[in-house]
Amino acid sequence: LRRSRRGVTFIKLTNYCYGYSDEYNTEWMAQPEFYLTGEYTLKGLWFCNSSYTYGVIMHGNKFGASGVATPLSAQVDAGGNHIGYFQVELECYDFAGNKLATYTKVLADYRNGKNENPVTTWTYWPINQAGVGFVKFNFSGSDTGEYGLNTPAYLCIDDIVFEN
Repeated sequence: LRRSRRGVTFIKLTNYCYGYSDEYNTEWMAQPEFYLTGEYTLKGLWFCNSSYTYGVIMHGNKFGASGVATPLSAQVDAGGNHIGYFQVELECYDFAGNKLATYTKVLADYRNGKNENPVTTWTYWPINQAGVGFVKFNFSGSDTGEYGLNTPAYLCIDDIVFEN
């Protein structure tokens, strides 16, 4: 716990890295989550794609829907429309397990003429959700197959800030 200049107590978690999950594998794998010791306001966090995720977004991998290394920027539907994207969802819950809100951050997006290359620098994600007892993460994207998401569902996270 630290005290800010305004006299408000907050928790700042540092040097924190996050793991893997996606919506297709929830039957056998729990979503990554962290629990707090009380209900706090989640102020925000810093995030960045991992180097592994970045490489697959930019260059593809053999696990992709086509079976060959296809970058997300080259994914198209039957009509030739670009459909490639990758995003993370952050879900905030109170201690009773009630979902308070879901926040989505696009990590790479090539849909509808966009050219949002993967996030490659630490980027602040403001949340400002009160009453948070625990947080869960999920990943989704366009490159999915029989076994779920083919894009590596990893995200680097640092300096998660909570406030009383």
